[in-house]
Amino acid sequence: CKTQAVTGLWCVCHRLALACAGANNTVKYVTLVETNLRQLWSLFENSNKKTAIYVKVQMNMKSLNSTPKTRSKVTRKVKKACRTRWLSLGKAVKSLHQDYAAVLTTLKVLDDEQHDAAAKGLFMRLNTFKFIATTYILNRLIPILDLVSKSFQKGSVTFSHIAPNLAYAKAKLKEEALSHKAIHDAVQDLKPNGRLSVQGVEVQVTECGLVEVDNLLHRYVAALTQHLDERFQESLPLFSLFSIFDPSLLPAVDSTEFSEYGKGEISDIGKIYVPNRIPEVVAEFELFKFHMAKFKIPEPSKLVGETQTEVVLKKLVHMKLLFPLLSLFAEAILSLPISNAWPERGGSAIKRIKTRLRSRLSNKMLESLLHISINGPEICTEEKVFVSTVQPCQGSQGIHMQENRANKPLSDILELQVTSKNRQNNRLCR
Repeated sequence: CKTQAVTGLWCVCHRLALACAGANNTVKYVTLVETNLRQLWSLFENSNKKTAIYVKVQMNMKSLNSTPKTRSKVTRKVKKACRTRWLSLGKAVKSLHQDYAAVLTTLKVLDDEQHDAAAKGLFMRLNTFKFIATTYILNRLIPILDLVSKSFQKGSVTFSHIAPNLAYAKAKLKEEALSHKAIHDAVQDLKPNGRLSVQGVEVQVTECGLVEVDNLLHRYVAALTQHLDERFQESLPLFSLFSIFDPSLLPAVDSTEFSEYGKGEISDIGKIYVPNRIPEVVAEFELFKFHMAKFKIPEPSKLVGETQTEVVLKKLVHMKLLFPLLSLFAEAILSLPISNAWPERGGSAIKRIKTRLRSRLSNKMLESLLHISINGPEICTEEKVFVSTVQPCQGSQGIHMQENRANKPLSDILELQVTSKNRQNNRLCR
């Protein structure tokens, strides 16, 4: 059956991630860049020898001595680009952008010395102007989306924050498309005295390549904007309606805006839940505004795990006798999944512990196991016999042991227990 009182919403973080994934699928070359980034990560992640070569190349480019302290401070790993993990694409693009020359040099060394086919294929694809310029474009655009995603993941998102954040993201994306800053930076770094040319990257920049990259930039920005609108066009108006319960947006009681505040929004909310009782809903909200103005609500910095809007809604739930309709709205709004970043974050932490510690034997874990094997007790020693003997003696024999324990020393008790256990083993062997 269908009912207007049921509202289906999804996590804003997931909507944003799906919008970015949809835009990447629209521009096929961006999908190819994602694939190459994953292959690059897999090349170094599955081989300690190749990772050591990559670290050595980074150290040589920075002209530093190879010591553990300098390696940990200067060298960087290649990050994995994964769509199911938020912010991973931005981190992967950033790590490649910072050490692009070192990556190309390492791939060249692996091809020349080890005849690695995967390294050769990656070098041929990465050593082009289109790939370099696309990396620069993603390095400029993805941080804008990451900033919005981080603001949604903080756990303190209110309904009034979602629309301005998305409007800011779309404005910044269009600004980047008009300024061509990413393409300009790529061209400057490939000039004779540029950042990449100085480090040995030799790539030709042609007019045809510039036109192709410019079209890619505009198509990608248009795809991002379109998918953001499609993902949020149904839920964003509803989120905006609920912002009337934000106490920071409530005008002063003696102002002219106070009397008209929220009338249109509360009427639209009433049409969703109780379409036949809209005048009663408006009348309740007119009275509730005066109560909300008198609420003593802590500052956002002093609240832990909730927002000012949630505080107002919880107070409204407890005022059910005075506001029967608004209290129903408050219960429904409090149950809406604005963001489920906190369980996702916990699940990711458990997954990292499970996969990394279980499937890969680190040096620390190996040292601990060797320490137990060398310095620990031998198998089937008296300690093990003692533990296995105590358990069956906790029954009827435990009473006899307790009576004799006060009159015998501990060494005699242990010897007696070991002797009895050995007799039991001999009987089983017979």
